[in-house]
Amino acid sequence: MDFTPGPQGQFPGAEAAPRSAPPNFIPEAPQMESRTFGAPGRPGVPVSPQFGFVRPGQIRRCIHRYTFIWLVNGNSFWFYPTFVGNQFVQGFRWRRNRWEFERINLRRILFFRCF
Repeated sequence: MDFTPGPQGQFPGAEAAPRSAPPNFIPEAPQMESRTFGAPGRPGVPVSPQFGFVRPGQIRRCIHRYTFIWLVNGNSFWFYPTFVGNQFVQGFRWRRNRWEFERINLRRILFFRCF
């Protein structure tokens, strides 16, 4: 896959940001189960049945939908994905009351939920 900048220096999936703010609520954090699963770079991370390790095929269903993301470092935020590659998702992150373009490595995402 070619990820060289296109017209106006944009990358694939770097189309216009959403025209409105994300939903006006913060979803409840996922409930952890007692069972754990290993994954590259994250052995033994607890997993909830409605959430899970992020694979490209899973988060691809959230393209162009408001998505709440929980990172492995404890941060969480609203995101609007526009493109999913094999190792990253890119789109717009809600920060300081505006959408900012961002690329996130899938290994950094612990859970996500799209609406």
